[in-house]
Amino acid sequence: MGYEGPERRIDPRSRLSSGKQVARALSRFRGDEPEDLETACFREGDSMRLAIRRLFNQIEEEGLPEADRRSIESLLENPERGYKSWVTFLGKNGFAPENLREVDVPVPTQAEALALILRKLTPSQMEELKSPLVFSKTQFVMEPIVSSDPILSEAKIGTTTLFVNDWSRSALQRADARDNVSGVNAGKILGWRVGIVEAARAPNVLPGEDLETSLEQRMVWHNEIYGAKGVIRPSLKTAALLSAQAKQAGQPIDDLWNESLPQAERTWSLLGEPVHEGLVAGSSWFQLEERVELCGRNASAQLASARLRSLVMFEPD
Repeated sequence: MGYEGPERRIDPRSRLSSGKQVARALSRFRGDEPEDLETACFREGDSMRLAIRRLFNQIEEEGLPEADRRSIESLLENPERGYKSWVTFLGKNGFAPENLREVDVPVPTQAEALALILRKLTPSQMEELKSPLVFSKTQFVMEPIVSSDPILSEAKIGTTTLFVNDWSRSALQRADARDNVSGVNAGKILGWRVGIVEAARAPNVLPGEDLETSLEQRMVWHNEIYGAKGVIRPSLKTAALLSAQAKQAGQPIDDLWNESLPQAERTWSLLGEPVHEGLVAGSSWFQLEERVELCGRNASAQLASARLRSLVMFEPD
């Protein structure tokens, strides 16, 4: 992230980047007030007006077609799979905006989250989002960049119980190191990732995917074919949040052990963590114990029950 000193900010007193200030300004007005950008009265004056105009021009010149932008906006407005339902879930599970500390980066507003997605979403990613075989049920997700210590110490996300085996515990600690949320940053929310995920209980087998190859080979294939388009797989942290949200909504995903389901719907998610010591990361719902399981699995195994759950995720500016 580039330098965001006072000269790079519209309001030098604000700790937010110029992009976030723009998004917040856009969210201030609804209905008939103001009538247009030119008549709006911003506290920051013409500098904010110019920044918003530049943002609009960037979206029009470099962004998505209007129909695609509207589909993203519609998803974030969706009462069950959009921004508000996800923020409600976060609030019930330890991340309520009013409970965050001064050292934490605030939860992005809906306008900020939308602006980030529209700014960073590529045509290749949008093409995959529109494919029902890759994203049969889209859902907005937002993930705090924070230490996984609460998951490791409490083995819970809110009311959802987690089972985290030793390999996954180590993988979460490696993820913390990648996110720089250990040591002096332990406990601080350094930012928020936003994205769109395949939220179906049992994701489809992807076009061209070979279920008779090993888990590691399928991961390599996915990285080469879909990773090149900006479509990834959830991390352990993302999977834990997504699984807990699905359970609390009464619709568990990756219902691997549910014998009442057809075999084709009894699946688990092969996640995006790197292969380590011959194991790969997986997540599933264990109905009998009422818990989400985050476990390492043999990378050389051939398991047709594994699915490559699709995700497009965007880092904060």
